[in-house]
Amino acid sequence: MQLSRDFYSRPCETVSRELLGKTLVRIIDNGVRISGKIVEIEAYLGVVDAACHAYQGKITRWNESMYKIPGTVYVYQRFKKIHCFNISTDQEGNPSALLIRALEPIEGIEYLKANRMKDRTNDIRTHLICAGPGKLCKAMNIDLSMDGVDIINNERIFVEEGTHVDDEDIVCDPRVRIDYCGQEWASKRLRFSIKKNRSVSVPIGTRGLAK
Repeated sequence: MQLSRDFYSRPCETVSRELLGKTLVRIIDNGVRISGKIVEIEAYLGVVDAACHAYQGKITRWNESMYKIPGTVYVYQRFKKIHCFNISTDQEGNPSALLIRALEPIEGIEYLKANRMKDRTNDIRTHLICAGPGKLCKAMNIDLSMDGVDIINNERIFVEEGTHVDDEDIVCDPRVRIDYCGQEWASKRLRFSIKKNRSVSVPIGTRGLAK
């Protein structure tokens, strides 16, 4: 069963924690279903969050999806080739969103791996195929064309109920690669991951440079 609008219409931190264990599903052009268990997420809390693209109410044509109805896909690009997949939360006009950093592959593993192998020669271990936001998007064939898409009742991309993750199995760490925003926000524990899951992109307790 797909998640409802009400699921996303709550504070970003709450949604981020409860999205762990759910299943991100992508239906590709030939009708093949590929999916992965969500194992790592970062929360970005809107206008007050110095690491958020909408900090202090900034709005451009690049980040306007963050301001839309909860459940809107926000895809942005880094270094001209790396895409990052986000979902808006809370309420329309409040630009908070969560970044899905890593998946544990479930369905269509060969397709996911083939997408990742397009620019490399060495093999990829299955648990690392979607271990990082850029890697996730490349494997799942997510790009800027999906920015602004409503993830609710969508036929191309959606989130389904998965497995429940208990609070004691959720690790809270600082977000990755945001030292530019100052110590206060860089140190906030707004990265949520499933304890001991091998698909988490950055080792627990670090702010490494994984993409």
